[in-house]
Amino acid sequence: LLASMLVGISCKKNGDGGANPGDSCKISYKVDGQSTTETPLVCAYSNQTLNLGLIGSNSIQLQIANLTATGDYDFTNSDVIVLIRLSDGTNLVQSDNGAITVSTINNSRAKGTFAGTFYAVDDGGQTNPFLVTAGSFDASY
Repeated sequence: LLASMLVGISCKKNGDGGANPGDSCKISYKVDGQSTTETPLVCAYSNQTLNLGLIGSNSIQLQIANLTATGDYDFTNSDVIVLIRLSDGTNLVQSDNGAITVSTINNSRAKGTFAGTFYAVDDGGQTNPFLVTAGSFDASY
């Protein structure tokens, strides 16, 4: 199910496969009060899909498909995917309680905030919630 939620992306790359020299991307958030800030491997807006981070290489992946305007994108929206990998290897996925607020989106920059309740991917009964707060992203690509 989780794999089916991820859509393919197209990233700008330089000749050696890395990001372009002008690209800059930062995501910060707290999980149950523990702060994390990182520079994601993937930082792209292509075909109306914003994709920041890559699970397996980063501790977070934030994706919004069909993104054409600023605004609030509720976690219940099937176009929204937020995955977080904790330092102990636990993989979290967003619940229906939360949202991403996009304050800037264009062909060169995306900026916004996010917060909500997450659960471990293997917690089918959603019995152990993780609270994600103070989420923010600022990406130039």
